Amino acid sequence: MTLTEIFAWIVIVITAIKILTILINPAKWVKVVQAVWKNPRIVMPVSLILAALILYNLLKEISIVQIFAVMLFIILMSAASMSVYSKEILALAKNVLKDKKVIEKSWLPILIWIILILWVLISLL
Repeated sequence: MTLTEIFAWIVIVITAIKILTILINPAKWVKVVQAVWKNPRIVMPVSLILAALILYNLLKEISIVQIFAVMLFIILMSAASMSVYSKEILALAKNVLKDKKVIEKSWLPILIWIILILWVLISLL
């Protein structure tokens, strides 16, 4: 089994657990969400470290351009999933953008996105 297949299995297991939990007992999933998002100072670095490790390993099998193509699929699936909550998403967006420190709080992920975008542009050109 390749590392990419292991990553796919991780997505399968987490997604299946999430869907089953929401179908059976949504309150339990809320507890999971609360536990994960309780400490954003841990969520961001852990997420970025795991993303970097996964990206490093994915690049052994596929290109950064292919990764961005897959991201388009994920973005569209996420948009479809969240579209039923458009009012809540719009309210969240307005609240986030009202925060005068939004750039200060998000500078590292923004910088990483810029680097990734430039990398893909260079690969495409």
